[in-house]
Amino acid sequence: MTSRNQAILQLADEGLLEVDDPLGRWLPDHPRGATVTLRHLLAHTSGEANYFTHPDYERLVFGRPKHHWTSAEIMELVGAPRFAPGTDYEYSNTNYVLLGLVLEAATGESVSSIIRQRFLDLLSLRETSFQGEEVAPSEPAHAYLRLDGTWTGFDDGTSLRPHTSAATVAWAAGAMVSSARDLATWARALYGGHVLSAESLAQMVSFGEDGYGLGAKTYLMGGRTAWGHGGSLRGAEATLRYLPSLDAAVVVLWNRGRVESADLARQLADIAFQARYPDTTAPVIDAASFALREGTTLEGRSIPAKLTWSTTETESGVGRYDVRLSVDGGAWQILPTEGPEEPGEQVPRSVGLELLRGHRYAFSVMATDAAGNASAWVDSPVIRARIVQEKNAAIEWDAGWRFVARTSASGGGVATARVVGVGASMSGEWLAVAWVSTRSPRSGAARVTVDGVPAARVDLLATSAEPRRVVFSRSWSEAVDHELTIRVLDSPDRPRVDLDALVVLSLDSP
Repeated sequence: MTSRNQAILQLADEGLLEVDDPLGRWLPDHPRGATVTLRHLLAHTSGEANYFTHPDYERLVFGRPKHHWTSAEIMELVGAPRFAPGTDYEYSNTNYVLLGLVLEAATGESVSSIIRQRFLDLLSLRETSFQGEEVAPSEPAHAYLRLDGTWTGFDDGTSLRPHTSAATVAWAAGAMVSSARDLATWARALYGGHVLSAESLAQMVSFGEDGYGLGAKTYLMGGRTAWGHGGSLRGAEATLRYLPSLDAAVVVLWNRGRVESADLARQLADIAFQARYPDTTAPVIDAASFALREGTTLEGRSIPAKLTWSTTETESGVGRYDVRLSVDGGAWQILPTEGPEEPGEQVPRSVGLELLRGHRYAFSVMATDAAGNASAWVDSPVIRARIVQEKNAAIEWDAGWRFVARTSASGGGVATARVVGVGASMSGEWLAVAWVSTRSPRSGAARVTVDGVPAARVDLLATSAEPRRVVFSRSWSEAVDHELTIRVLDSPDRPRVDLDALVVLSLDSP
């Protein structure tokens, strides 16, 4: 169960907190409390390292089966951040532990009591409990794992599964024990609109390119779109899926590890629903947009970009996207696209591009759903990519910048500043804009403002020199007038900020 996520969304419905609250509002001592938001945690875009990957996790957890973990001990297992908040997606159980701590800070109650009062008792989920803080209503099934050809069970003489240490170290990330019956009831109540407001439910099932929403994923099964989540601890695995078009839930529980419970759930849904409820409606491509890929490196004349699209899906969900490209008005060429990371998961709704400056590009996208129904081809506008070097007259400079030749830079040189408050700006009619800079051990930080609104604090610190890095990007669905400003911030002992180039995508002018 992802009930701690739903508790956060309920508290937002009640006005006690906001999904976009900075983590520091509730956990003021967290080192990234000013930049990580609750939404980042819910969507796994926080960059928090997964504490399950701690190099000593095996010994600390499974070498001490009777150890009862505290939340403070769990947080000591968290490693260095993986990426800046909001710039990438990576599933991390640390996000859920932090959300558990936020729940306790916001309500003054334990996570287990919050879940019980708000969900378990209200929905009569009598076979569900929070391990380590509640007593299971009945003896849970033992957990088993096949090691060296032999099935090995986990048992420390308690009713906690797999054992006390593995259960309590999961805490708000997965310490729940339940039955298939309770989980099916939970799925229909949650996704059927009986737990959250319509607005919060819509946010929860608004899925990004990665197929993840705010505590839920989207899948294809039974010839239909499904929502849900899975989970596992050592020797146990669970899969929950809800098919909104049928108001049906599929739950598979295993008491052995390293199995594919999601595959079995999909097979069951295919048998039960696919032939009985055929889909004859084609999907519709709603819109396509462009972005410049942050975190990449500018190489020569090649500009790293991305085409992203949205789709009104049919009941069966999109099974494949086709993308084609035309350069300088030439013939269409089919681009390779990626399938889902795992069978049944959402098909990626984007494709990476390498655009060459000075050329015109057009793209077209078509969707085919799992039942074989295909949309029409939908064309993008014709675009151009441009690299604006540091000495271009389009960039306006405050006093304090100086131009320095540097062979590793995009155009053979950079503009550099070391004075706090010094800024540079450019305006234009863009679909996307990006800042290219140098990251290094001596590089400082800058505030990026877009259209007069602070957009990001960009820290250029790196363990080694990284020239021509795309350190910030912003994109829009339409090309209208925008202004980008970069202003040097106070960074003691590392004051330097470089502007190597600005990259823009704009509509091709006739």
